[in-house]
Amino acid sequence: MTSQASRRRDTAVIFQRMGRVRLFAVFMRPTAQYDVETERGRELMLDHLDWLLDLEDEGRLFAGGPFRADRDKDEEQPGCSASEGPVIDAGGVFVIGAESVEEARLIAAREPFLRAGWRTCTVRTWLLNEGRAVPVGRQVSEDFHGADPTLGTASWERVDETGKGA
Repeated sequence: MTSQASRRRDTAVIFQRMGRVRLFAVFMRPTAQYDVETERGRELMLDHLDWLLDLEDEGRLFAGGPFRADRDKDEEQPGCSASEGPVIDAGGVFVIGAESVEEARLIAAREPFLRAGWRTCTVRTWLLNEGRAVPVGRQVSEDFHGADPTLGTASWERVDETGKGA
């Protein structure tokens, strides 16, 4: 096992451990029409949940869920304030495997709230690099895209044949 101190300077070890798994994050934002307290809103919520479960059954859905902004204010940490605003102002996110960003956008366009005009969305390519979820993310990505060894090739990640940084 490589010690933590030596790993910090060994770009080959770092590069080898990075997941470089391409997935797509879909950030959903409610529009003015969004109201899940109405009968139509409850119907759309059930349609939305069914739709997500269909994506899960296909093996395409990596993760998903709402953001709980009302609770974030109580969880602020020094130097990490939730009151500075979100990176992307969204009501929720789901992460999927797809062949391309275009395919991810087509999948997102089928989301029931979006089709009804009750939500808008932003699709972003996301590279899952670290963490315990890398093996699961890799399986989702490969099922719908295939391995892509060119991902994550920033200059500091490139190594020569001796394993040293290029």
